[in-house]
Amino acid sequence: LTVKDNQVVVLHPSTSLDHQPQWIMYHEFVLTTQNFVRTITGVQGSWLVDIAPHYFDLAHFPECSAKRTLTLLLNQRKRSKKMTNAYNKSYGQ
Repeated sequence: LTVKDNQVVVLHPSTSLDHQPQWIMYHEFVLTTQNFVRTITGVQGSWLVDIAPHYFDLAHFPECSAKRTLTLLLNQRKRSKKMTNAYNKSYGQ
């Protein structure tokens, strides 16, 4: 599924990935008998919210599984940041 539009897509047969990552960035959306994406690279979901928080602003996201997953990633990121700050406070770093 595409994140913003909930389009069902399939990796194009010319894609050279040997696995199907949970998250990808794609350059081309090819419409044939199926919706294909090609010129892709696998990414981590947390990278998306780090690099482009304006694009992945969940307040403007449709209700979908991507929104739920990104919400979990953001919550994990916040907890991790709080723990790091607490550790740094406690140990003077």
